[in-house]
Amino acid sequence: MAAWLGLGCLAPAVFTLLTNIVAFLLLLLVKGKTGDFIYSLPIVVSFSLVAAMVVAWTFAPLMGFYMLKGQKGFEASDGQPARGFPRLYKAFVEGCIARRWLSAGVAVLVLVTGVMLVRTIGTSFFPKDLHDVFVVNLDLPEDSPIRETRDVALDAIRQIDALRG
Repeated sequence: MAAWLGLGCLAPAVFTLLTNIVAFLLLLLVKGKTGDFIYSLPIVVSFSLVAAMVVAWTFAPLMGFYMLKGQKGFEASDGQPARGFPRLYKAFVEGCIARRWLSAGVAVLVLVTGVMLVRTIGTSFFPKDLHDVFVVNLDLPEDSPIRETRDVALDAIRQIDALRG
């Protein structure tokens, strides 16, 4: 019964995964130099999303099963104080709740700092080219042999090297 009901819980995750994959795969339709530049991005992102979902559905529960084997539940603590990370986390959360205005102020400060950093970092997908580089396009017919392509490229290099400046 739990396995059947669990499938219903996975449906939103599956549709979210498929929506993201379709959205990224649409980037394959971009033409021109931008399309050439980002060609591998949608493929890599799609495979990464699928791999992450496979890990989340298989490996993570398996790890949890073995790592949490023999653990007592919260109700079985017999009133003893928590130890290790749970104790530190509980103290942190209780401190944040006791100083909620300070916690909210720190959260707002982090948000404002992030917004200010966006101006510094920028949001351009293609960074400005700050190098002293130029591009030479050599167009040959599609069925040109590799040796002819090499000869044309070497001739272009010779002509560029002969220029002054």
